[in-house]
Amino acid sequence: MTHAHIDHIGMAPWLVAAYDTTLHGTAMTADVSDIMWSDTYKVSDIEGYPLGWDKRDKDLALGAWCPHDLGDWFPIGSWNCRLHGAGHIPGAAMIEIDTPEARILWSGDMDTRDSPNAAGAIPVECDILCLEGTYGGRSHRPRDQEEARFVAKV
Repeated sequence: MTHAHIDHIGMAPWLVAAYDTTLHGTAMTADVSDIMWSDTYKVSDIEGYPLGWDKRDKDLALGAWCPHDLGDWFPIGSWNCRLHGAGHIPGAAMIEIDTPEARILWSGDMDTRDSPNAAGAIPVECDILCLEGTYGGRSHRPRDQEEARFVAKV
């Protein structure tokens, strides 16, 4: 799991319940997932939209976490894997997957800029790169300007 935003972990309780899946990620992502799933469950109940999972599935998912420290190698089958900081939010990670055929780097949202909450991602050498490109073609205002604008509105 790359990070704890609900668009990345939202169906994990269903996956765990349906397929007895282990969830790999950072301890921070595992900890925050409990809050995110609980909030999603509560909001879905209030707003009346169905989820693909229930509280039992959420409890199974919470027990399915296998947290890893950044930089530590761990096996998944015949592959060796390790997590690298993705810089997006605290606990966000990219996963490096070393296979006999290639070294793969998989990432969800990432940011190479340092922020008050997370160090920016550092490039990782790989043969295959899989990542999102949500804001790939857009420029954002400098962070200090955005923070000042936010503070002025609050």
